[in-house]
Amino acid sequence: MEFGAVALALLGFAIGLTFGVRVLIPTVAVIAVLTVRWAIGGGCAVGGTVFALLVAQTILQASYFLGLVTRALCSEELHALEPADGVPTTLVEVDGSSSTRPLSGRLAEGM
Repeated sequence: MEFGAVALALLGFAIGLTFGVRVLIPTVAVIAVLTVRWAIGGGCAVGGTVFALLVAQTILQASYFLGLVTRALCSEELHALEPADGVPTTLVEVDGSSSTRPLSGRLAEGM
């Protein structure tokens, strides 16, 4: 059962990291059906089946949310590295302090 929980967490995180809600919704439906079949097949009563369903969906959706947050933070950091005006820049040190300056020469022409 613990392996199933870890697998659900990894699945949710991967979906949140790479896809949007359009992939999450069918996954939630499939996991719900599989969880109910597993619980009924294991001889769980109605209360145990509902609890198993809630736990599985909570794990999946919480890890999906963590994947979304990770994707947002990573894309925000990547966008922070891009210059606003579209001119490629490089980090240079002048008098001990670092600053960015536009690239020039052959390197800038090749971009």
